[in-house]
Amino acid sequence: MHYPWQQKQWLRFAKQQQEDHLPHALILSGPEGMGKNHFADVMVAHLLCQQGKACGTCADCLLLKAQTHPDRSEIIPDEKTHRIKIDQIREVVETLSKTTLRGGYRVCVIRHAQAMNHAAANALLKTLEEPGKKTLLLLTTHRISALSATIRSRCQIIQFMPDYNGTSLEWLTQQLGNEVDAKAWLTLAEAAPLRALELANKQHFKDFFDQLFDLGTRKADPIQLAQLYLDENLLELTNLWLSWLINWIRRYYGGENHMPNIASSALTDKLKTHHITAVFAFIDRLHEVISLLNRQANCQKQLLLESLFIAWTNLLIKGS
Repeated sequence: MHYPWQQKQWLRFAKQQQEDHLPHALILSGPEGMGKNHFADVMVAHLLCQQGKACGTCADCLLLKAQTHPDRSEIIPDEKTHRIKIDQIREVVETLSKTTLRGGYRVCVIRHAQAMNHAAANALLKTLEEPGKKTLLLLTTHRISALSATIRSRCQIIQFMPDYNGTSLEWLTQQLGNEVDAKAWLTLAEAAPLRALELANKQHFKDFFDQLFDLGTRKADPIQLAQLYLDENLLELTNLWLSWLINWIRRYYGGENHMPNIASSALTDKLKTHHITAVFAFIDRLHEVISLLNRQANCQKQLLLESLFIAWTNLLIKGS
C-alpha cells in the first residue's frame, strides 16, 4: 500500500493502468524521505500481479515476494563508487529487449537514477527512444536536475512535493504520538515524513544540538566531537544542521517556531546574541559542504567535520 501523502500520485498511476495508457518510462522525483522507492515497489506489485492489484496470492505475486520474478529487475548504485555504471545499464537493456517470460509487463526500477554516469545515461537512451511493448522503466531520484535533459524529456515525471501539514503531519503524529514533536521533526526534515520519522527515532540526533551548545561553552571539544560522528551519514548530518539553522533564521525575523523541542532554549538564546551575518556565513559554509558531498562520494569526513565544528565553536565564542 502506498503512503497517505501519495494519494494524488497513486490515483494518476491507477487511472493510467486502468486505461492501459502507461508511459514506457516514469521518473519519480522529490526529496529524500518521501517514499519514492516504496511507491515504485507498490507500482511494480500492481503491474506484475495477474489480477492487477497486488493480490499477494497469485503466482506472479509469490515470485515477486521471493524476489525471483523474471520480468522484474532493478539497478542500484555501486556500493564503493556510489555510481551507476554502463555495464549495469547494458545488462538491463538486454533483459528488457527479450520477450516477457510471464506474459505481462517487463519492469526495471533504477534507484537513485542521478547516480548514472554519462556513459550509463547514454546507454539508457536507446531503450527510452525505442521501448519494447509492455515495458516500463521506473527511475527514482531526489536530484532530478542531475539527470540529463535528454533523459528527462523521454520520461513522464511524477513529482512528490513536501507538505508541512495535511496527511504528512497526520501520519507522523500517529507514528510519534505527539503533534508538537511531529511538527518539529517534519519541519527539520523539510516536510519529508519518512526522513522525519528516522530523525526522531535517532537519539544521537536529539543529542546533537546539546553538543552544539556545549561547543560554545567549551564543554565539548570540536576535534573529539568530530570523532564521535565519523561513522554517521555526513550528508544527513549537515542537512539536519542546515534545516535547523534556516528555521532559526525564520524565527529571527519573526516567523513561527516549529521546533520548540528540538534544541534547547539555551542554544537558541545564545545564537540570538550573534551578528546575523555571521550565522548567514556559516549557513553558506554548510551549503558548500553539502554541495561537495553531493558531487563526491569519497571525502575527508574527519577534516570536514572538524572544520565545521571549529567554525561553529568560533562563531559562538566570538559572539559571547
